Amino acid sequence: MIHLLKILVILQIIVGLVCSAYAQTATAPDQEAQVDQAPQPTQDMGPVIPPPGEEVMRPTKHGIRLTPRMARAIAGGMVDDWKEWKLSEDQQARLSETMARRMMQIGDNHGKEGASFLEYMYATIITGNGKVPKRSGKEFAKRAKSALPAMQDFIDGLDDFRKTLNEDQLNHLEEFKSKMQQATDRFETRMDRWAEGKMNGNQDPFRDLDKEETEEGETKPKSEEMQNAENSASWQTRQLGPREWKRFLNRARQFLDFDEEQFAEGEKLLEQYRDQAEPIMTPEWKEQLRQNRIKYYFRWKIQKQPTKPWIYRLEREYNELANPLKELGRAFRREVMALATEQQCQAALAELQEFAAKHGMPADEVNPETLHLTGKEKEN
Repeated sequence: MIHLLKILVILQIIVGLVCSAYAQTATAPDQEAQVDQAPQPTQDMGPVIPPPGEEVMRPTKHGIRLTPRMARAIAGGMVDDWKEWKLSEDQQARLSETMARRMMQIGDNHGKEGASFLEYMYATIITGNGKVPKRSGKEFAKRAKSALPAMQDFIDGLDDFRKTLNEDQLNHLEEFKSKMQQATDRFETRMDRWAEGKMNGNQDPFRDLDKEETEEGETKPKSEEMQNAENSASWQTRQLGPREWKRFLNRARQFLDFDEEQFAEGEKLLEQYRDQAEPIMTPEWKEQLRQNRIKYYFRWKIQKQPTKPWIYRLEREYNELANPLKELGRAFRREVMALATEQQCQAALAELQEFAAKHGMPADEVNPETLHLTGKEKEN
């Protein structure tokens, strides 16, 4: 079982080290002048030391730079901690390299956006003796949203491990992802609440993310059934919107063997559709959807009661909430599939047909039209 503390450490590494590639130092203006006017090396000061190579971690005016070697070291430490996965040496090496590449990509994609939050987080928590003062809660929450895409990208990137793992190891991967996702979702919910001024005194932003909170910010115990209902609601909510679209793009990249140009086009599409989704996915929308799915979960617990009108109302409400995003999702997927060449579609179809033949699946379930693998999406 993976302890939540390990998950939080990983999240803070992603928020901190990766984003700090772009962080500005807190040097005062007069101190900057002193640095710029520092005396030049002379013969009395000894020989000038040559600058370090690209693989050396070194301080710059932009903070700590995450190098490939540093990323591999961090990734290797994480992978080495997964003892219960029973990874071979080859698997450990491949997972470490995959994760390190992912971390460098996150730094490139989200470093600038996360930098302001990184600095503000440390300054605020140090000033507040380990907690965020209530007076700083709204600003903290506002800046924290810049770090959420980096956290989510790291979680989504874990899908890159799938081809390396066996069935039992995939179960461990899903458990690990689930715990990380739950912690991230609860952190986002907490930040939404803080942004609205709903903060009960000074608080640690990363504490008790394994527990649900009241509107007042206090954690409270939940029955097993309620926890299951909330987990189910969170899972269903995650299947809508940019997070799921990002996972689709990553898997399409692997399955269809997109090159860098195709994947870059896919990311542009994702950004365009994310811009369309954001006005829909307000904090109020998320909470209404969550409450709807929690109530819907309990429909089987009251089968003997005349609940059909109530269930119908819940289903209609869910469709009204979800359909705008579902329509955007379908359009996004069509455009992503349209990026594939005919040759890429043929190669992917052949792989599916081989799998189907091995497992006795009917041939009509793997035809190119049904799977959108005709290579003609752009003509439609």
